[in-house]
Amino acid sequence: MDKKNEYAKILLNAYNNGLFKIIWNTSGFSLGIDSKRKDRLPELNEKKFIEYAFSIIKIVADMAEDFIDEDVSKEDLEIAKEIFNHERDLKNHLFIKKNSKINCFKLLETQIISYRNDENPKEIAVNSAIIKMMLEKDDEDKSFSFEISQRDLNEIIDKLTELNKKMACIIEED
Repeated sequence: MDKKNEYAKILLNAYNNGLFKIIWNTSGFSLGIDSKRKDRLPELNEKKFIEYAFSIIKIVADMAEDFIDEDVSKEDLEIAKEIFNHERDLKNHLFIKKNSKINCFKLLETQIISYRNDENPKEIAVNSAIIKMMLEKDDEDKSFSFEISQRDLNEIIDKLTELNKKMACIIEED
């Protein structure tokens, strides 16, 4: 088996098993590698594998824009199609990332924190969460962090759930 076929199998296996995620951003894409399982993908240390992975993901991005380069091999196109079929709503997602005139969502990080009882520090008085939201526009990143109670978190979830339902209705109508 030649190296390209081997890389194709490794890439699909790693993608399908969540060893990496394609992070689509306003200036292209990058690979988000699961740091806890990075050792299961030693090919990430091979320049040729990285070049191959990026060439396949470039084909996936082109597919989302309804463009297929005539020079793309049938094998590469099949690998790209398999990944494309798992990337939900990629066409709309990339359009927004490339054409938005305002900041776009990039990443969300969370952490639960606890406040201790003043009289007995071993007891937890209350819990809250810290939410860090990263936004991007072109190559510029911004981040905002805030603390949130369970009550406010539920309100945000309710509003986002409602928004998600409304957007799903619009998509279903198309």
